[in-house]
Amino acid sequence: MINKHSNKDEILAQAETLHKRTLRSFIDTKELPAVEENVNFQNGKDKGLFGKLTEFHCFNVANNSRKEPDFPDAGIELKTTGLKLSLKEKKLGAKERLVFSMIDFMEVHKETWLESSFLAKNQKLLIMFYLWNETGKELEREYLFHEYLDLLNNAFAKDIVQIEADWNKIVQMIREGKAGDLKEGKTSYLAANTKHGKSYKARKQPFSDIMAKPRSFVFKQKYFNFLVKQKIQKENYNYEHLIKDDSTPQTIESFIESKLKPFYGKTEAELCEIFGIVDNNQKQLRRQLVNGVLGLKGTTKVEEFEKSNTTLKVIKLEEDGNLVQSVSFPHFEYLDLVKQEWLESDFYDDLTSGRFVFVAFRTKGNSSVLEQFKFWTFPDEHLEFAELFWERVVMLVKEGKADKLPGLADNDIMHIRPHATKGKTNITPSGDEVRTKCFWLNANYIKTIFD
Repeated sequence: MINKHSNKDEILAQAETLHKRTLRSFIDTKELPAVEENVNFQNGKDKGLFGKLTEFHCFNVANNSRKEPDFPDAGIELKTTGLKLSLKEKKLGAKERLVFSMIDFMEVHKETWLESSFLAKNQKLLIMFYLWNETGKELEREYLFHEYLDLLNNAFAKDIVQIEADWNKIVQMIREGKAGDLKEGKTSYLAANTKHGKSYKARKQPFSDIMAKPRSFVFKQKYFNFLVKQKIQKENYNYEHLIKDDSTPQTIESFIESKLKPFYGKTEAELCEIFGIVDNNQKQLRRQLVNGVLGLKGTTKVEEFEKSNTTLKVIKLEEDGNLVQSVSFPHFEYLDLVKQEWLESDFYDDLTSGRFVFVAFRTKGNSSVLEQFKFWTFPDEHLEFAELFWERVVMLVKEGKADKLPGLADNDIMHIRPHATKGKTNITPSGDEVRTKCFWLNANYIKTIFD
């Protein structure tokens, strides 16, 4: 019988037997009434219930909080994660982040990457993917397939360089007494996820007297979802690679710095000549120039940006530092917007998990020069304002006022207006067809990060 001492082949063979079957089918009929009673009693309060039931009833592993993997002899950690149909893409994708263990602030700062407790527990992962359904129907969830990942395997080499850098950045912030400042947008693939809500118990951190929210290591949802799509859709997404040389893996941050800095101070005309770009006063000239510097064609999505939830924005500062353009987020569907809760909303995820890399040109006389770049995430101190603003937008849409959402003059931080969608509309809860809109960060607000 499969148990925690089984070897890799036995564990993967057991995982294969779960395919296309529900959790209910693995539970002994004598135990089923008690399990059903527990599921009904929990009613969604225990978010990890399905994983615990899978471990116990499908792999004969008792629920535990050990620092070692679930299968210590094989060194394999078992994970379960749900797949859900995307309303926008109409395809299956990861429902949420892949969550690992809580970060022990008082111990992790003593570790190195290769000897870390994170790798000791999570280097080898068996991930069971299931079709998600609503809370209370956990027993009817169907296992679709499994995936085995070895994070230090050569096939993972390009990503593990970034994951290691992310781990080091998180740990360095803890060493600097900044555990309270950790959030997903600070890193690329591996992140420190803040516990939602107000029920958490703040924890001590070693180099500061300020108590910090508990955090867990996670694979960011965009990163994990990219891995999922590669597995289940088996498509060539035609993604462009930012880092094209696999023989010398680099982080996203170091690559961008190495490419942009040599061209600081170059004018648009000089960059046009270097990269063979014709200046026809086109609106996207500066973006084309930055693409040239980074070696991008600019005709497809960039894999590293997609996986790290990074948005590249090219902006132009006036000589006095003023900025004219506001910065947009993806457009929203009205019917989708009103179904969301703040902590699970697309906008919250964009603000907390996403980040921007701003590449700035500055006007110099009759031209402009490439001046600097900055990675930037939305500051925590403005999240409460963003929540209230988002709730007001949702309320107006529900009240049939989708054509009267707060504009640029409403406040100093953000507003709502259409994107360049050429009159595209989508339907509102009241049945009206209203121009498609998106959230924007005000130009004057973005300008402050360069002051």
